[in-house]
Order: sequence, then C-alpha cells, then structure tokens
Amino acid sequence: MEYYFKEKIVQIFMIVLSGGGDYDQNGQKQGNQIDVGMINIYRYLTMIGQYYYGVRILKWKYKINDLQFQGMYHDNGQKMDY
Repeated sequence: MEYYFKEKIVQIFMIVLSGGGDYDQNGQKQGNQIDVGMINIYRYLTMIGQYYYGVRILKWKYKINDLQFQGMYHDNGQKMDY
C-alpha cells in the first residue's frame, strides 16, 4: 500500500493471515472469511466478508483496533463508490 502525505510516499507493509473459511479445488477462497493484517505489533486490521472464487464480493467489515468501517464490492471484485 502507498499513501501520499505532503508529496512524500509512505509505504505500509502488512502481514495478512487468513482463516475461518472454505477453499475450492483450485485453492481459491470461498464463502465467509476472516483475514487479519498485522500492521505492527500494536495495530492490526481485521477484515470480515465473503469471497466468490477468490474475489471479494458484497459487504466487508474492517476493524483497526477500536476503529470500525465497511466497504462494498461488486460481483467482479471491484470496490463500490457510495
């Protein structure tokens, strides 16, 4: 990920752990999944939502420590603007 702050590029590296869901014959995520991204030892991002053939679909809930928000995805995996 890259963020731009006052013309500087700051890169954030995140380790993502997955679990709590099913996989198809090709190893792609299916159904409800929980992904946890570790930003550093004090901050982590929890992502809860659905995959369809390895693509994020529908509503996803995100939580960084005590901050919660959500996002929506089309059936093709593209983020919705709302």
